[in-house]
Amino acid sequence: RTTDPSSSLHRAVKGHEAKVDWVMDKLLNDKRILQVVAISGMGGVGKTTLAQSVYNHRISLARFDKRIWCTISQNSSLEDIFQALLGEKQTEGSIHELGLRLYNKLMGHRFLIVLDDMWDLTAWNRMKSYLPEDENSSGVIITTRISSIADSIRTTLDPCSLDLLDENASWELLKETIFGNGDCPPELEDIGKKIAISCRGLPLSLVTIAGVLSKSGRSVILWERVAENVRRFLSDDEHGLKVLNLSYQSLPMRLKPCFLYLRNFKEDETIEAKYLIRSWICEGLVRPVADKTVEEVAEEYLRDLIDRNLILILKRSISEEIKECSVHDFIRELCIRVSQKEKFVSTLR
Repeated sequence: RTTDPSSSLHRAVKGHEAKVDWVMDKLLNDKRILQVVAISGMGGVGKTTLAQSVYNHRISLARFDKRIWCTISQNSSLEDIFQALLGEKQTEGSIHELGLRLYNKLMGHRFLIVLDDMWDLTAWNRMKSYLPEDENSSGVIITTRISSIADSIRTTLDPCSLDLLDENASWELLKETIFGNGDCPPELEDIGKKIAISCRGLPLSLVTIAGVLSKSGRSVILWERVAENVRRFLSDDEHGLKVLNLSYQSLPMRLKPCFLYLRNFKEDETIEAKYLIRSWICEGLVRPVADKTVEEVAEEYLRDLIDRNLILILKRSISEEIKECSVHDFIRELCIRVSQKEKFVSTLR
């Protein structure tokens, strides 16, 4: 589907201003070749919002005479993507014919294309040959939840990886989403900062909780009630869980049980990587693979879930071995919700 997000640019770019500047700098440099910038990070961290900010930036509006935004679903075929980029539905023709039509549409223009939420490389590897390389300083922005895709997409540019916000940026985003340019009442500030910390730096969580607080008026008692029940309010947010559920649905079948097992850990718990791997093996969640030990396969599972930004690395050894990791509370809530729905059972720790 093709969308122009100009009317929906959200304050959630707060905390990622430097990243916006970085992407703008890469797109607007003096090189005339096609610039491809990949933005990666977990669901809800602000990838789409950052891309929107660049797409709608006044400099982009002046520089690129043709701008196209395309949101990619997990089921999007290359034909669907071409039709979206062409602005045509039910267009007949082979993939090659559609690609040539896109090429002719873009040729001679300085264009900016956003491909939002890329799930695999197949479509990109086939479509990129239909993007004109006419030294016109055009650009492509690709957002993805999968870090290895961002690494593979890069041409001369490193990918832009979005991390979780720190405590100060989290509070600034929460405060600005609720009060706009106004000030937070002094009596709410300490409670508000506590709530922001509870969201653990995920903009999606912060915006969700900001919506709850906005409806709570400016009552200290109501804000304290929210502070004590952040997890419950997040678990009631169907939109947020739907956004994150896309990451679960995209998992290969072999990884789904290992992901759902993460529900057994406590909120904010530091998880030893070796313990997690042993637990998966003991539960029978790791499939044997020829010429590999079960431990090696389990380590690959862990790296794959990290690559998909579903598990966060907390500590590495000097040799870069993963020592400790964790799961964001919102991701853990997704594990619990999906486990209940799919009746996933594992031995409780």
